[in-house]
Amino acid sequence: MAELSEWLGMERTTLLRNLRPLQRDGLVRAKGGGRGGHVKLEITEKGRTTVAKMLPAWRSAQDKVVAVLGKERWSAIISDLEEVATKLKVQ
Repeated sequence: MAELSEWLGMERTTLLRNLRPLQRDGLVRAKGGGRGGHVKLEITEKGRTTVAKMLPAWRSAQDKVVAVLGKERWSAIISDLEEVATKLKVQ
């Protein structure tokens, strides 16, 4: 969990709040944990099926954004966001 929250650039408590509905709906599963223990997260079969089902719509939305902004502008936006995220981690 700590590694994932760091990789995503979010507080661990925010990550936990965002994972609760996914766990409740059976899309992800947490193993281990306890006081100070490591928690391993895994996507369930239901989660994989859901991702596969939603992926075409997500790709379509991404393609539309790139079509509107253009590849060059889209790449610049992604680059800017990565730079901000990196600088925020350093602070």
